[in-house]
Amino acid sequence: MINIFKWCFSKVLSPARRLVVLFSCSYHTPGFSADSSVLDMPLLSDQKTAILLVLSLLLIFLLVRYRRNRYGLASLRGKQYAYLEISKSKQQIGLYRQHQTNTDTVLNISDVISSKIMLNDKLINLITQEQADTFNTEQEKRLLAHFTRIQGERMHDGQLRKVHLVLTDKQQKRYPICLYLRAGNKRLTRTRYQDVVEDILNWCRILSSQINHYHCQEVPLPLAANSAPAQEQASPAQLQQEKPQQEQQAQEQSGNGEFLASLEKLAKLKQEGLLTESEFTRAKEKLLEKN
Repeated sequence: MINIFKWCFSKVLSPARRLVVLFSCSYHTPGFSADSSVLDMPLLSDQKTAILLVLSLLLIFLLVRYRRNRYGLASLRGKQYAYLEISKSKQQIGLYRQHQTNTDTVLNISDVISSKIMLNDKLINLITQEQADTFNTEQEKRLLAHFTRIQGERMHDGQLRKVHLVLTDKQQKRYPICLYLRAGNKRLTRTRYQDVVEDILNWCRILSSQINHYHCQEVPLPLAANSAPAQEQASPAQLQQEKPQQEQQAQEQSGNGEFLASLEKLAKLKQEGLLTESEFTRAKEKLLEKN
């Protein structure tokens, strides 16, 4: 027992944790103080003292393990959903835990009142029933720009890249979903970054179209810009009155055309010397009498 404790004290515990053990033992073991740098092995001959030290080591081990589970990556993924699946009818979503093939929670999309997209714990998109929180073309461009900028940054050892989706239903219950998690060069979630981005954009379009009444709302155009005023249709009586006038106009246009053609023909004959001046004048007067 003494040898085991000596090995644990020198190899396992860090200097700070050694001081904790020394302080805890100084209140129970005579001649044993926190300033001691080397353990006085004869003082550990008592079985009760050895048991006390083993229990102290066990307590330190449990505290370290608790902190890792509370603040570590394993706890981060374990306390949240791993991914979501939209039904074919686009009316429900299924939420899955990590390493599970069966749906853990089924949620109606109409019951969702809020959707938050978190990138590295920073809010980059919010969809609610308010007009300002509509997912339109401009919001989609901004969201895609955030994802593209983060993807272009170089990952260092120990650096995290997280993409979270936080849903809230009508009962104010929150559903955190860890869609993407990467530590350094190691991806801790199964879905690729680009696939996660496409899934998020698709989800935002579907949710906004169902819970936000301002989504893709068309603004009515003014009457003058929308369509020209309709012309009044003429009655059959008016059509009968206009028909003779149109025929008369057509005949006049046809007669004028024939007169001009004949006059041009006479002028051409005169220029060629086939008609004298008197003959040209008489022929022109005859054309004028016909018209």
